[in-house]
Amino acid sequence: MHWVTPLRSSLLLLLAAVGESQDTPIFPGPWERYIQAPESRQVRPQKVYYTEGTVSAAADTSGVTVLKGQGALVTYEFAQNIAGRLFFEVDSATTSKHQSIGIAFSESPRFIGRRTDGTGDRIEYDLTHFQPLTSGLNSLDQDHVRGAFKYVTFFIPHPKDPKVGQALPHITLLTTKSIAADLSDLAQMKVGTRGGQQPLLPAESVGFKDIWVNYSAFPSHENPRRYTGYFYSSDNLLNRIWYAGAYTLQITTIPPNEGGTLIDLNKVFDDNRAPHGTWYSNFTISNGTSVTTDGAKRDRMVYAGDMTLAAPGIAVSTYDLVSVKNALDTLFEHYYHSSHDEGGKDSGMIRLPYAGPPMGFRFEFSDTYHMHALLGVYQYVLYSGDFDYLKHLWWKYVQAIEYSTSKISKHTGLMYVTSGNDWLRPGMGGENVEAQGILLKTLFGSVKLAEWLGEDGYKFKDVKGRDLKQLITLWEGYMAGLKKGIMAPKKLWNEKVGLFCDNSGDRQDIFPQDGNSWAVATGLVTGDIARRISKELKNRWGIYGAPAVELPNTISPFASGFELQAHTQIGNYQTALDLMRRQWGYMLDGPGFTNSTLIEGFRMDGDIQYPAYWSSTRNSHAHGWSAGPTSVLTDSILGIKLLSPLGKTWSITPQPGDLAHVEGGFQTSLGKFVVNYDKTAEEEVLEVETPEGSFGTLNWGGIVGGMKMETGGKWRLTKGKDGKIKGGKGRTQFVHQNGPSQGRPQYAGTEEL
Repeated sequence: MHWVTPLRSSLLLLLAAVGESQDTPIFPGPWERYIQAPESRQVRPQKVYYTEGTVSAAADTSGVTVLKGQGALVTYEFAQNIAGRLFFEVDSATTSKHQSIGIAFSESPRFIGRRTDGTGDRIEYDLTHFQPLTSGLNSLDQDHVRGAFKYVTFFIPHPKDPKVGQALPHITLLTTKSIAADLSDLAQMKVGTRGGQQPLLPAESVGFKDIWVNYSAFPSHENPRRYTGYFYSSDNLLNRIWYAGAYTLQITTIPPNEGGTLIDLNKVFDDNRAPHGTWYSNFTISNGTSVTTDGAKRDRMVYAGDMTLAAPGIAVSTYDLVSVKNALDTLFEHYYHSSHDEGGKDSGMIRLPYAGPPMGFRFEFSDTYHMHALLGVYQYVLYSGDFDYLKHLWWKYVQAIEYSTSKISKHTGLMYVTSGNDWLRPGMGGENVEAQGILLKTLFGSVKLAEWLGEDGYKFKDVKGRDLKQLITLWEGYMAGLKKGIMAPKKLWNEKVGLFCDNSGDRQDIFPQDGNSWAVATGLVTGDIARRISKELKNRWGIYGAPAVELPNTISPFASGFELQAHTQIGNYQTALDLMRRQWGYMLDGPGFTNSTLIEGFRMDGDIQYPAYWSSTRNSHAHGWSAGPTSVLTDSILGIKLLSPLGKTWSITPQPGDLAHVEGGFQTSLGKFVVNYDKTAEEEVLEVETPEGSFGTLNWGGIVGGMKMETGGKWRLTKGKDGKIKGGKGRTQFVHQNGPSQGRPQYAGTEEL
């Protein structure tokens, strides 16, 4: 039998009921054990991971750990990838003035030791950090917040240590100009001085009494564990994947003044003369107090492409939409006018930057990331209901979408891409299939935004005098042209292979994961073509996941996030679950990974090198674009989809696949959306919770519609739109029948709760 339970809730009423306590869980339950966000902003290591030389180590990290003599080294491991400023307390009996110690950081256990993993692209490792010691409390300066690391190593230098970096002492209120001065004064692995200071000598013996990190990620929430969404199923691995995505999105959300690890880009603004390999995180990348970025360790900047998968994941886990809004503001505030050839300032078109500051001074641009930014606006408004922000942005938004549609050919109906920048994959340009899918989704979002503005009574005319209705008609026409043009003979579709080629120019022998996934996920193609693409994509899977053949030898969680959407779009929900377990499961449990956050990309053979970079150490092990499963598990497996801002209208289509139990949901300011499914040999039970005052449609067992009262007091889940389900309290029981229709709900009994 099936239970369907619409209940009511309101975030405002809930907060009032609990006195706005930041400690009271919104969704309490056994799933809270999967939350990786720390319970305290002071995070201590879990254990001593590795030692070399003469080390007296406390196994549980609570006692004194002593390093004695040249070459002594101790590596501490935290429970998960973390971020923040390092503090440590030194035992007074083991130090003297003018001594220093080496400190190195790593996200991956593969790179632990005397060198710090990379944030730049000029040398393999970041420069080694040498810290002056004093008895009692020591810390790295605020500029040296480390964006992500799971391992921290302390060591006493040895003459035979690899010459990989230069000493960098603790300096209060360090500036980028002083960095250059410090580095010029300090010889690599040798005695260093700064100004009138005494020489810094390698410590002979150091004892640590306490080590901790002031956790600085996710600054918009006092309690980072107080999630506004949850997921829980009979599959432990899927649970871990959902929460790893949620935590990855938290650790990549940072204070805006702790951004910008690409020092060579920063120097255009801050005039730093730091040598290659210098690292710090003190560049201001946005307004506000919190902003979502691409990666926790690097680049710690605003990229629109990352937000397309990150924003929905944020919405269904922490609802930290202020950080999404600040990221969008960064992109729209740094727009460019179209080029002189395109009409310049008078064209009625603008371009959005490839990334936020420090990028932009060279007018870096990407056609695809430009559209990703527009998609971010749609996603933000859908989950936030922030119409004031949409109205504030709408003039720029219309000029930005006008720029993209200006590249649509009147002859083919397809967009012709003129920028090669994308997610570091080669081959972007021309009539690229990925770009066509992104444009279709962007146009869909634009139509929805215009419709919502119209319903809200907003009056608008663009520079050409077109009102909202005229813009909707125009955009819908472009959408129809894209759907027609994508299947034009001798263009992009390869019937023999069963996939689209990358573009109609010089990459007809490349059949990209991203473009084919976008084509299906957005409805650019449907029916038999879409099903065949889904099948062919699955046939290409390797041991560790789905290949992004457009970037050779690469598994890209970014592109695979869109493949998940493609499989679910056409009903292949089990395929999506299988890919999550294979690829994201490996990303959690494979060798060299953090077992806590989600990596930017890796090789087909499972190695943690991301082929987009020559150095393995530069790979980001906490990258927001890899969190696709968090939103897919919520909106496609639980089946909760918002159809209008805040979820005033919704659809629920549970697709549990092989799961015997799955539940979860999230909360907007309108209230809670929750699905709870159980399956036994005898029955299936479904409970649904939606906010009072909302309306929606339930699709359960192949029957779509609402609930309708019938003779005898029974309710039936009816086909069609003749009875929308109202949010509120109630319980409806659906019962299986034996025979050909077994497994489908046939009749129901309802009771008020």
